[in-house]
Amino acid sequence: MDDASGLYQQQTADYAFDISYFSADAQTDSSKKDPIDGPDLESLLEELKQQSQAIRDSGKVAPTGVYVDKYSSKGKPRVRVRTTTGKNIPGTHQKSKGLGRFGGAQHRDWEARCDRRHQLQKVERRALIIQQWIEEDKK
Repeated sequence: MDDASGLYQQQTADYAFDISYFSADAQTDSSKKDPIDGPDLESLLEELKQQSQAIRDSGKVAPTGVYVDKYSSKGKPRVRVRTTTGKNIPGTHQKSKGLGRFGGAQHRDWEARCDRRHQLQKVERRALIIQQWIEEDKK
């Protein structure tokens, strides 16, 4: 029984967290900060803008609504770029563009472009949320 209680104490110590923030005394103490107020929001926004620029500088970004489609032609795996809307790919007069073989240079390039687009969208969503927080703080 002693070994079991020792194991329980060790496990709970591993997952322990500071609950002082939730206590009534901590709420009245002005020296403690709200977790949301931790880092400076303007500096976080600036950091996200730098990340966004770094993603753009790393290479071309796929347009919104364009994806890489894998298919088979005459038993050979092929890859093409298509649009989700059925309209032309921006910058071309085609609804789809063949990229050749699966794993080829063009395929890898377009996969990287799509990855950059997803990373950029993620950073921009975060920046939008932080911008909204900043505007709420100014009110």
